[in-house]
Amino acid sequence: MLKLYQLALYFMKNFNYKIVEVKQLKNEIWLCNKKHRKYPIIRLSNNPLPEDMQHTKIKEVILDTIVANVNCHRDYLDIHVIKDVKSDNDNVIVIDEDYYDGMDVSRYFPDFKKQIHAVDNVDVELQRIYHEFREMSQTKQKQAKLLKYKNQPWVTYITVIICFIIYLCSLYFYRFDLNSSEVAIAMGAYYKIFIEAGQWFRMFTSGLIHVDIFHLFVNVISLISLGKVLEPYYGHLKYAIILFVSIIGGSLAMFALGDNLVAVGISGGLYGLIGALIIYIYNTKIYKIPMIMANLMYIIFINILINFLPNVGYLAHFGGLLCGLLLGVIFNNNASWKVLKQNSIICAIILLLVVGYKCYDNRFINTIYGQTDAKIVKIYQDAGLNVDEFTNNLIKIYQGE
Repeated sequence: MLKLYQLALYFMKNFNYKIVEVKQLKNEIWLCNKKHRKYPIIRLSNNPLPEDMQHTKIKEVILDTIVANVNCHRDYLDIHVIKDVKSDNDNVIVIDEDYYDGMDVSRYFPDFKKQIHAVDNVDVELQRIYHEFREMSQTKQKQAKLLKYKNQPWVTYITVIICFIIYLCSLYFYRFDLNSSEVAIAMGAYYKIFIEAGQWFRMFTSGLIHVDIFHLFVNVISLISLGKVLEPYYGHLKYAIILFVSIIGGSLAMFALGDNLVAVGISGGLYGLIGALIIYIYNTKIYKIPMIMANLMYIIFINILINFLPNVGYLAHFGGLLCGLLLGVIFNNNASWKVLKQNSIICAIILLLVVGYKCYDNRFINTIYGQTDAKIVKIYQDAGLNVDEFTNNLIKIYQGE
């Protein structure tokens, strides 16, 4: 194993690779650096070539697992430390002292061919390498603690906290003798006539509002289960964009295709995350790993069940799902998806234009709840809010302007 350790030390010390714990095969070391532009995964092996079917299958499972866990592309370098054997694949390199066969990777790893060398005392050399491994391990452990803290799904947790705070604030409005729908409108729910009157912020705020504790808990559990998987994969910013754009996408779908309904809840955003999860499963080929796939299918199943709860806006789910699928492709780091990403951007622009036209075409409101609207306006006025322009806009809508 000395030769494998020499190579592993070279990659870890000079190119920031880390050892991936693999228990399936002996005489192998797997390394990973997701930021390497060409080879994020390297396999070092003493196993003979050509490999049998069992080794090949296990290798593929290990690759799929690493790709899924660290969110890197699948290109890898397969290095075998043996003598006088020809490489049997484009990405396979055979190397030993004074022997090399395979493609030249010196562009990415200078002096790679010189790393295997004879030593006078094997035990002393092994101790030296172990000492360097320990020093790097201690440094990596400190970095890992910081990284673990940084990689927590903070966007998910903050969103959950905001949803709970808004729910607690909504309890205050029941003192005005309002029903749950009226409380939702007062808090900023999706309500088409108020949106047309100028309160466009409701397209977004509706996703953070819940006026039923059961609805809140179901959505929060789903959000946490999806966020723990997707936020580390896509990163905080991209994950937040997928979640919140999907909420707006769900509201736009209701505006374009629905009438003057009241809608609350983050389920439009959850369906956007399901769309992104589908892209994640397909890209990482994680469906080949039964245990992980079973957990992901459970998450999807629970969120689909939400669609059958009473008073659930399926239009918001549909709009959120489309947004999540498109953004999942656009934000994916798979280099081979370049054309697919471009086509997805074009589809997103066309879809936005179509939805914009449908929103304009469906702007007329058939059902008006004048008594409810008057209640909410009075509450706003009593709170000292300037709603004169908003009230005038409502009157114009009532008059059919």
